[in-house]
Formats: sequence, C-alpha cells, structure tokens
Amino acid sequence: MPTLVLAGGRDTTSRPPLGRAVAELIPGALFEVMEEEAHQPFQEAPDEWNSRVDVAPGDPQGPPGGAGFADRAGARGGRRADLTPPEGKSRWTPDEAKRRTGRQVVKPVTPQEKISAIHTLARDEDVAAAVTTDLLKRPTIAAKLPEQEKVRVVEEFTRDESVATTAATNLLRRPDVAFRAMGDDTARHQVNHAQVEPGRQAREHFEQTSPVTPAIRNIDRSVEFLDLVTACHAFVAAAGRVVPSMRDRQLGEDERTIVHENVARVRATLDWIETAVDTGKVDVDGELAKLLQGE
Repeated sequence: MPTLVLAGGRDTTSRPPLGRAVAELIPGALFEVMEEEAHQPFQEAPDEWNSRVDVAPGDPQGPPGGAGFADRAGARGGRRADLTPPEGKSRWTPDEAKRRTGRQVVKPVTPQEKISAIHTLARDEDVAAAVTTDLLKRPTIAAKLPEQEKVRVVEEFTRDESVATTAATNLLRRPDVAFRAMGDDTARHQVNHAQVEPGRQAREHFEQTSPVTPAIRNIDRSVEFLDLVTACHAFVAAAGRVVPSMRDRQLGEDERTIVHENVARVRATLDWIETAVDTGKVDVDGELAKLLQGE
C-alpha cells in the first residue's frame, strides 16, 4: 500500500531522522518534512497537511491541480499510486494491501496465492517431505502428473540402492513389465550378467583360495568343454521345440526385427565359439562386443 511518512521540521519529540528511518523500513514509502511545524502538524497546519495526504487529483481537500501524495508517489514510482480501496470494499485490509503491492497474503484466496503459501511453508525440508508424501497418496493427484515427471520422481526415489533394488524386484514380478523391460537389449544384458556374475565370482574366489586348485585345472578344461557342448545342445533343443510351433504363424514387423537381431547375435557367437575352439583365442573385438551386449 502506498505510504507517506510526514514529520514536523521543528518536532523535538519525534525528530525528522526518526521519521526517515521509519519510511526506509516500508517498501516504496515517501518521506516528507513540514519544515515550519512541530509535533502535531495536522493540528498546527491542517490545510497543508490535507494537501499533502490527498487521495485523488482535484479533491476539494487537496491543493490546486491535485498535486498531492497520490501524484507524488506516482511520480517517484513511474505511475500514479492508486489508493482507492478494492472494488466492493469500503476500506483497505492488510491482505488487500499486500495483494495490491505483490506481497504474500496471510489468507490466500486465488490458486496462485495458495501455491505461493505452500511453497513458503515447504521451504522446511521435513515439511516438504511430509506434504509430498501425503499428496502422492492421493490417486487423483498422482494421475495428473505428466509421464516424464513421474519418471523423474521414480528416478529420484531410487537413487538409494536399497530402494532401487526393492522397486526393481517388485516391478519385474509383474509379467507385462518384465516382458517390456526384456525388450531393451541393455536391460536384458544387465539381467543376464547379474545371473552369471555370482557364479563367476564364486569360482574366482575358489580358484584364489582353495589349495586343490592346481590339481583340478585339467578337470576344468573338461568342464568347460562340457559346458560349451551343453550350451549348444540346449540351443538346438530349444530351437527344435519352438520353431515347429510357428507353422502358419505370421509375426509382426517389430517381432521379426527382434528375432533377426537375435539371430545375428547367435551367428556372431557361433563364429566366436569356432575361433576359440580352433585357435584358443577368445578375444572379442569392439563390434562383436557391442553385438553381444545388444548395442
């Protein structure tokens, strides 16, 4: 609300510097001095007092031309200050004054005022966490979140490894989610790697710590041979079981694309196996590594 602080130049009780200090504490306030008056200028010089605090140009109580407080405040701020109470109101209320000057109100009414009030209260981390939790428990609110925002919220919540593990486990228990997730080559590779990795680590630990490791190295070669042959047999058996069942069945374009990609991966793997068997070299070049990882 536009504010004018008037001081008497000869006031020895509330000296002008005190009035100036008060004005400096009020955003946008004007400070003026009635040089010839003392402590009660509104009684000592009522006409001049009224002329300084007039509220509209041409007001009978104001000076000629209406160059009173409202116009002086407007001249300083770039536009005339409007001191008229809000429509339908006979006087200003604290919230109406704050609303007019763009400050936060005590009792919010409009959606934007309510949002501002919530933001102010939620500056405290504990309050923000409690409010967010309560809001997300309301299905209608959660449903209004854009998909990208939902993804971002899930990513934020799953930065904690234990939370991410629990969430991923629960999601992969849902058949439709698991099916879609395994359609992503990187996700499928990571799952396969996670299944194989514990066995590899256990074997590595055994080889590093067991005193009988040297004695069984020759047996290991036989085990590797058996593992390789078993993998080939398993693949052939699976293909022999699945392919005949596809008689007269037409796959969709996306399904054919996925099958062709996996057939290419199988061919590359078979070439790799033949090279390893014939030469003992198991090095993987960059292209083959990307293909095996589904990149």
